Amino acid sequence: MFYSNIFVVTSSLILIIFIKNKPPTPPSLAANTKKESYLKSFKICLSNKDFILLTFFFGLSIGSISTLATIVQQVLQPFNYKSDESGLIGALLILSGMIGSGFYGFMHDKYQNYKLLLIVGNVVQLFSWGLFIVFLYFQ
Repeated sequence: MFYSNIFVVTSSLILIIFIKNKPPTPPSLAANTKKESYLKSFKICLSNKDFILLTFFFGLSIGSISTLATIVQQVLQPFNYKSDESGLIGALLILSGMIGSGFYGFMHDKYQNYKLLLIVGNVVQLFSWGLFIVFLYFQ
């Protein structure tokens, strides 16, 4: 134990003495450029209409899925689903989300259009929610 402590202290002192805070030349072009302040960047983003729409629809998607995953038991309980069945439905929702994410990634690579994919994804999600509700009531 004593020898390992000596090794750690010695190697730490060597690093503190001989290693500099910054390299003599920047490691990349991005490290050499001047960075804008966070507030200025945030204002630029808020002035962009497409950014606001993308943020809204992405937040809508994530929020609705998170809400459903959180309250799936409470939603299915009035329809006489047991907790095991609700857990299975929740797992299927997660699995279908993983499959959809893979498909979404493939489509993004093919079309390179976030806005179109988010709009189509939200319409499909709205349609899926509607089917989920209809199938619950008319089981």
